[in-house]
Amino acid sequence: MSAITSTFTNFVQGVLYRGREGHYAYIFHRVSGLAILSFLVLHIVDTSWVYFAPAAYLEAIHLYGSVPFLISEYALFAAIIFHGVNGLNIILGPCLIFGIGPFPELGVAGAAVGTTIGRGSGVLYQLFHLARRDGRLQIRRSHLKFDFDVMRSILRISGTATFQNFIGTASWMGLVRILTGFGSAAVAGNTIGIRIILFALLPSFGVSNAAATLVGQNLGAKKPDRAEAAAWKAGMYNTVCLGTVGAIFLLFAPQIVSFFTTDPEVALYGIRCLRIVSAGFLFYGYAMVLTASFNGAGDTRTPTLINLVCMWMWEIPLAWVLAHPLGFGPTGVFIAVSVAFSTMAFVAGWLFSKGTWKTNQV
Repeated sequence: MSAITSTFTNFVQGVLYRGREGHYAYIFHRVSGLAILSFLVLHIVDTSWVYFAPAAYLEAIHLYGSVPFLISEYALFAAIIFHGVNGLNIILGPCLIFGIGPFPELGVAGAAVGTTIGRGSGVLYQLFHLARRDGRLQIRRSHLKFDFDVMRSILRISGTATFQNFIGTASWMGLVRILTGFGSAAVAGNTIGIRIILFALLPSFGVSNAAATLVGQNLGAKKPDRAEAAAWKAGMYNTVCLGTVGAIFLLFAPQIVSFFTTDPEVALYGIRCLRIVSAGFLFYGYAMVLTASFNGAGDTRTPTLINLVCMWMWEIPLAWVLAHPLGFGPTGVFIAVSVAFSTMAFVAGWLFSKGTWKTNQV
């Protein structure tokens, strides 16, 4: 039994480690690796058909010439470059950090140098293929011209969206700053709790992005009512999923947190964080989907203002008041997170139901 528990603990820790800032790259790395492996197995099999089933081999070659397979070749090419770049980075990292062989010993800076060389090589290799005259996808000098209308539109949308993400990141930093006044155990417990929560929210981010896509597509097809219905339905599905996960966290928080720490004080804060924050999961489902739907409609200003009000003007002051003047300590910070995200759901739902986003022009 202990071996099973140890294996599960290592698995969860590994997933959470990779599920931090680079979790999207981690997921793409695993998926693209499986795609490359599948590609190799597929071609080994169909090549063998030359001897065992010539008719099937010719049929397969004909299938590979179809549009879906031709498009997938570009995705496969990108995946190979991605893995090649990571492989080069893995090789150069230790060599430049420790000065192995002819490489200089650069210490921690060697990791940065190795990453820059690896990623830069990948970009140069892609540019080389894009500039080839015999390639299917070609970029010529005539293509490299400024379209100021498109650039202004991209900057208008992406600039607001960037600030939107900055608001969320900065608010977490503000909360951690409040927690630091209560000692390292409170900060460590909060880190464990929030990491578990963020990992649980990953599928919901996918649902939110899907909802944004559906809203954008239906608005483009001049079907705003269907766009609205899609957003509300995605919010319902998201809420059901998160509500189930939240119930699991409420019931089994001690067991889950015990996988990540044996310190009783840190565990106490981690359990409290996990339970209090996950208590608002029923509201997070709609909040995530509806704010993403605004973005899908090209209205990045509204969710930015929602985040600004709910996170900076409501969450952080509330956390400080609950933690210090009212004496709740770190628990007050956890309550503020749950209250702020629940408030965001109601505000986003009210603004979304007004329907002004349906007339937004991108």
